[in-house]
Amino acid sequence: DIGINCELELFDWPTVVERYAQGDFHFRIHGLGTGGVDPDTTLTQYFDSSAAAATNIAFADDEVDRLLAEGRSLVTQEERKPIYDQAQARIAELSPYNLLTYRVQAEVTLSNVLGYNHFTGGLGFQSARTLEQTKVDCE
Repeated sequence: DIGINCELELFDWPTVVERYAQGDFHFRIHGLGTGGVDPDTTLTQYFDSSAAAATNIAFADDEVDRLLAEGRSLVTQEERKPIYDQAQARIAELSPYNLLTYRVQAEVTLSNVLGYNHFTGGLGFQSARTLEQTKVDCE
């Protein structure tokens, strides 16, 4: 028991999208894909004050924005890691999101499937793009 008492309401997908865009929810469970393996991609996508996902949950923080901008301005992993660690700690303090799990995307293919490329990182729209170049050799 984690102390959450709520009534489950199930909606069709267009209603879910509309209510999320309007911030019309108290509690929400949703599978979200990260854009890649760089921490800036995910943190900016969900927590930069100008990002749609942050706007939908009324999240805005000047310190998070500053840290994300600083992280983007640095080049090496050694320079960037402490900045993104600080950003993540600040986000964990303030964010109404509770990110519970991370799942690595895995795919299986046959030798006659040609042109498919796996994109590293989490579930996202990038892997679907590669399907446009994918062909099945039926010979």
